[in-house]
Amino acid sequence: MGGVSSVQLTNWGNNANQCQQLSTTPTVQADGTVTVPVRGLRGQFSCQLHGLIITDGHGDQAVYGSSLGAPDIDATLANIPDTVWPTVDAVTVTPGTVAANDTQTWIKLTIDVSASTAGVNGLDLYLVDASGHADSIQSGGVSTTFSGPLDEYFTLPQGTAPGTYTIGFRLQDQGYNTVSYGLPGSGSQPMPGGPVTLTVTDPATAR
Repeated sequence: MGGVSSVQLTNWGNNANQCQQLSTTPTVQADGTVTVPVRGLRGQFSCQLHGLIITDGHGDQAVYGSSLGAPDIDATLANIPDTVWPTVDAVTVTPGTVAANDTQTWIKLTIDVSASTAGVNGLDLYLVDASGHADSIQSGGVSTTFSGPLDEYFTLPQGTAPGTYTIGFRLQDQGYNTVSYGLPGSGSQPMPGGPVTLTVTDPATAR
């Protein structure tokens, strides 16, 4: 028996730029279903399939879809809404103490991410003082993390006064869901394990 050797999706209609076939090599599932991988754009997408060519091991082809002069396939590929927000299991900062004039030492923040179905790819980091005021340290993209440690390095901002600060941050996943931890306001989640503190010492008293 020749079996199915390739499955080619040939026409995505008006939204052709939203979907991309990654391989024509099929995978046969246990129930006999044949699948090929397709990638959609981040966020909302919907692709109407208008052409399909199935080739068996002998080179014989079956053609489907209006774009190939065959009956309509009536198939639409769409994303599944991402309803799972990123969660954090633990957060640590190293070192936990730095001098006020030390803007060269790299401080490592480790965020243990879990249950992110879309993968965390954005992080906004804040330093929160004793009065609850949050100053942005840095923001931007990070290596996409679905589960496990996410390491971010930063230096103490110039002019940071001595005192005890807490770390706060906002995460964003590839589905554009955002969640914050340790920031002022009722919309932010409490830091797992309690506040993560950074002590900034007075260099004059350290001598």
